[in-house]
Amino acid sequence: MHSPEISAKSVALADDDGFPMTAARLTTLIALGAALSLGAGCGRKSDLDTPYDAAIQARRDAQRTNQPVPPEPAKPVEDKPFILDKLIQ
Repeated sequence: MHSPEISAKSVALADDDGFPMTAARLTTLIALGAALSLGAGCGRKSDLDTPYDAAIQARRDAQRTNQPVPPEPAKPVEDKPFILDKLIQ
């Protein structure tokens, strides 16, 4: 089996298999990398919502938009600290 020839028209970069990386493939990889970089920075920067907080917010939103209101959620049980909690904070 002989190795593929690299023509003058192809880009001089090659992947792990030794095949030339064309300009279209290189452009696609750069665009994919840029999209992933932008997507990684999306989202809101705040604390996580507890299920109780999310249920209360859903009730408020339903009342504001005159939709059927979901049932009122049960209050969460008081969190009891564990001796090892200070290690993971």
